[in-house]
Amino acid sequence: FYIYAYPNVREVSHVEFKNISVEEVLKPVLMVKKEEYDLPSVAAEDRATPNIEFSKINPTKYKISVSGVKGPFDLIFSESYDRGWRIYLGGTKLISNSSHYVVNGYANLWHIEPAETGDKESYELIVEFFPQRIFYICVILSAGTLLITILYCVTVRIVKFSRRLTNP
Repeated sequence: FYIYAYPNVREVSHVEFKNISVEEVLKPVLMVKKEEYDLPSVAAEDRATPNIEFSKINPTKYKISVSGVKGPFDLIFSESYDRGWRIYLGGTKLISNSSHYVVNGYANLWHIEPAETGDKESYELIVEFFPQRIFYICVILSAGTLLITILYCVTVRIVKFSRRLTNP
């Protein structure tokens, strides 16, 4: 959490806390925040919170099944906020990162509008830490470079060895 006291040269700010506890979040958790609508155009049945099921593919990728979507909702992902977290519809279509915010002082929140998902009531989302893709590409390039270097060194050795045999 954050504490902020408005700067005022003449007065001293005083903040007091009682009965505070700190708990460790052991696993990232996906939550849905129900949004209260003040607009008369949003019907009561459109305010329902969707059903969310998720599975962890690896520490940087999660698969989310969403059903019963009746309107916009907020998806909260309890992993440290980073601009690198992305959310994809069906694993391919990137949902706008302009709706990605910090929530609870550390977590990720995406505001999902029905228009971004093709007004579907059920769909699959993938939450992925995009820099991990870059890491995978760099690992492949490094492994390829290492392999080419080893092949080059072995080829040079074989050529030198064969020249020694033919020219004693």
